[in-house]
This record gives sequence, C-alpha cells and structure tokens, in this order.
Amino acid sequence: MMAQLSKRRLALYAAASFVLFAALFEVLSQLVMLGLQNSSANIILNQWRQEADLMGQVKEVHPIYGFHHKPNFVWHGKKLTNSMRMSQPEEVSIEKDPKKTRILCLGDSTTEGAIGRFSYPSSLQSILSEVGAQVEVINAGVNGWLSGQMMTWTHTELKDLKPDVVLLYPGWNEFMYKFVINNPSEEPIYTRRTWPWIFLQRGRSSFISLAEYLGLSLRKVTQRDRQMVYLTDEVYFESQDDIWWFYRDLESTFGAFRNRNPNVKIIVGLLASPLPMSPPSDFHGTWNFISETGLTPEHVRKLLDRFNEVNKVFYKNNRVVIIDPRGVLEKTKTPLRIFSDLSHLTAEGYQMLARQFSKAILNGGEAER
Repeated sequence: MMAQLSKRRLALYAAASFVLFAALFEVLSQLVMLGLQNSSANIILNQWRQEADLMGQVKEVHPIYGFHHKPNFVWHGKKLTNSMRMSQPEEVSIEKDPKKTRILCLGDSTTEGAIGRFSYPSSLQSILSEVGAQVEVINAGVNGWLSGQMMTWTHTELKDLKPDVVLLYPGWNEFMYKFVINNPSEEPIYTRRTWPWIFLQRGRSSFISLAEYLGLSLRKVTQRDRQMVYLTDEVYFESQDDIWWFYRDLESTFGAFRNRNPNVKIIVGLLASPLPMSPPSDFHGTWNFISETGLTPEHVRKLLDRFNEVNKVFYKNNRVVIIDPRGVLEKTKTPLRIFSDLSHLTAEGYQMLARQFSKAILNGGEAER
C-alpha cells in the first residue's frame, strides 16, 4: 500500500514539475517574442522617421500588432487619429447609429491614404452622402500592415463594431515582399524576420511560435530560390499554396465579421497598377521595390495579373463581392495623374477607387470594369 502511495505521489510530483516547467518556458518564450517584436518594430519605425517623418511619428510599438497608430495623434495642430487608432479624427462608438449604414474600410497604406489629407474612405463618405445615403465610413487602414495584423485587429476589436459593409483592398504588401523582393518558396522574410509578432496570434503557444520563428529565420535561401525570382521571366506564382498564409488570414477575417453580423456585406478590390509602365526618372515610393531587384516592369505585371487571378477565385469561393478597378484606373493616358507610384494613388485616383466601391455598395453587385 505504501509503495503504491509513493508511486502516485511521485507521479503527481512529476506531473506538477512538468506543468511548472512548461509554464515557465511559456513565460520566457513570451518575453523573448516580445523583445523580438519591440526590436523589429523600432527598426521599422526609426527607418520611417528618417525617410518620411509623419509616417514614422504617427505610429508606435504595440504589444499585439507590432506597431500601430498612436491614439489621438496630433500633427501641427491637426488631429489625425482617434482613440481607437484609426486613420481619422472622428471617434467611432461601439453602438451603431440605427439610421446609418456602417461601412468599415480595412487595409494597409492604400486604405490609410495620405493620412490627414485624402484617402478612398474619405472620398467614399462624400460620394455616398452626395446621393443621400446615410452612412458612416470608417478608415481602418494602417500603413505597412500585413494580413495577419488586419486579422488580429478584426478579432480583438473591429468585429465588435458590427459593420454592415466591410471593404478591403488587400494584398499589396504581401505581393511586394513575397513575389517581388523575396524568394517564392516560403513565407516572406518580411514576416518571419522583421515581423515575428504575427506568430503570436496563430492560436498556439509562444514557445511553438518562437521555435517556428527561429527555425524559419535560420533557413538559408538557396541559389535556386534566387534564380526563380531574379533570373527568369516565367510567372512562378501558380496557386493559393504559394502564399497560403495571406488567404488563411483573409478567410479568418471574413469569418470574424460574419460571426458578429451574419448579414454583413464584404466587398474586396483587385489590385490596379500603372505597370508595365517604367518608373519615372524621379521614382519614389513602391517604385523602389522594382529598382532594387532587377526585375522588369513586364515581369512584375505578369506576377500581379496572376496574383489577381488567384485572388478572384479565392474571393468567389468565400462569397464576397468583387470590384475590379483596373479598367477604370489603368486605362488613363496620364497614369501619373492617377498613381503616385506602382501601388498608391493620388487624390484623384482614390476618388475613382471610391466610386467603384460605391457602385458595388449601391448596386449590390460587382462594379463595372
């Protein structure tokens, strides 16, 4: 009997020791991940502060998202963000005005726009108000964000706003860092080396996230990987499997909004660009991505067209409304009047994009191409 009790006690001690050790390891892993996150975010923000003062000053390190807008940020006497860190000075309450349709615009810098000056969400508010629509348009775009950060913000805060309509113009950052400047065989360096905090919101322990992050960081890019990007003219992007994490994040984002409001209407836009136009002599912005790789504008155009094709199939399978602004934005004879670089738009360009979204909202279907 005593021997049996001793064995049980020993087993309990062993189990308790294992749990305590696992908990301690988890805490240490969280601290390491947080340190990596803060270090990486500070590097990015310091670079932005050197290159574009406002873009860096408006943001700060954040424990969940890596970096985010500063709440209630004021620049030269003008308020640019609200208390929820959105790219607008107007506050947003959790409770909706029953007389208004709530439209949430979620995305990266192409949604944020030129903060404090112009964006497609601000143009959309004006366009819909002019036709008598009672709407509240919310700008939830954050420059530099990837799909994982958008997904995380959706799950932690945005879904509780219960928008009636969600607009997304996603994919530019993923496209740039995956297909233009990195190898196509794995998650991009942008995610695994510079943005480790994305692993924190994957429903797994920080220890597993840290192990995965370190494992990916140690993997070496082979010469064959580099050749696939830099030395061929073939379009190597074949399917969703080539950028699976982007589609996983979007699917989770769609699901979060639908769980909170089953009647939500989700509208996504395919990506427009002035490519294959060559960069202007004083190129800046995202033109720099092409100049740093040696890829031809024609090659990047092929990649972007293929990316849009695969995206369109994914969007249809996920029952979202699609707008295709390429025909409207790309057919102009003066592209530099519409595009400020290969992905961002001018004030006139964002107004044109907003009109495409407005047609889908008002007509209940795809906007004309």
